[in-house]
Amino acid sequence: MKTVLVTGGSGYIGSALVDYLLENTDYRIVIVDEKINRWTHELQLKNLKRLIVYGMNLLHIDWYLDCLCLNLWGDLHAIFHLADYHLVGESVSDPLKYFDNNINCMLHIMKLASNFSNPYIIYSSSAGIYNHLSFTDSSGTSKTRGSVGSPYSLTKYINENILESFGVTHGVRSFSLRYFNVAGMGDNHGYYREEATHVIPALIRALKNNSTFTINGNTYVTKDGTCVREYVHVKDLARAHLLALQYMEQRSSVSHRVDIGTPDCSYSVKEIVDSPAVHDIIRENNLHNFKVEIGPPRPGDPDILTSNNGISPDFIGWIPKYNIEDMIRDEWKWEQIRMERV
Repeated sequence: MKTVLVTGGSGYIGSALVDYLLENTDYRIVIVDEKINRWTHELQLKNLKRLIVYGMNLLHIDWYLDCLCLNLWGDLHAIFHLADYHLVGESVSDPLKYFDNNINCMLHIMKLASNFSNPYIIYSSSAGIYNHLSFTDSSGTSKTRGSVGSPYSLTKYINENILESFGVTHGVRSFSLRYFNVAGMGDNHGYYREEATHVIPALIRALKNNSTFTINGNTYVTKDGTCVREYVHVKDLARAHLLALQYMEQRSSVSHRVDIGTPDCSYSVKEIVDSPAVHDIIRENNLHNFKVEIGPPRPGDPDILTSNNGISPDFIGWIPKYNIEDMIRDEWKWEQIRMERV
């Protein structure tokens, strides 16, 4: 039985990934996360032979992990690294926090990997890195995408380069998943931050409270003035992590990157608010006080962020199963039970 490490495994995406790995593999799983929620503790009690949980910062895990894997569970087969700080606005106001945690955690992953037999590394990157890359459009003109980006997206860009460099110099085998706005809920868990900063969770909480939802800016260079983003269901994303690992297991090349998203699931914030699923929720729950207002734009937000001109996930066999309506309805379902589960 192989052992894998999931950093950030008690978070929103990490919890969905752990669920998926428990259901679809026979891996032993080690979770390392600063904040362990109630659901993860319950999951550990149900899976004592396959799941161990450490409630600590990744930077402090060396000795514990060495003892566990080398003395009890054998070598480390793979590391799923999802422990980066991820709030765009906070990264703009406190960039040192993001550079310190996100880049140092990646360097620590390299250090951990050197203690074992070159485990595979699957990295939770971001579509935000396209703010730091150039691409060639259909006319052959070199362009940059979006704005200059945030400190958060810059740390993702730097970390992808760290992985690629260690691939060249030390043969570290890695896969960076560049994904977009994640929504919906896993089998038992969803987005649980007290203050929702992502569009769909923030919208659903406003609906639940029958209050006002604020659109951050309506003067972006888009069809209706509100930001356009691509969306992916958290269950689809969890499946992509395992597909990336399986792809690497069958090939000798060391560094890979892919966009986990589809242009067919690109929507403006206004289109999300006006979606059939939102209208159904309002009607079915008599949310007559729900209103929408326009607020100031958020620092660091690009006008459009989609996977056009990106790297298609077809080559790892990933095709999304869920659409935007599924994400909104699942988010509503999660919001009804959120306070009971975290």
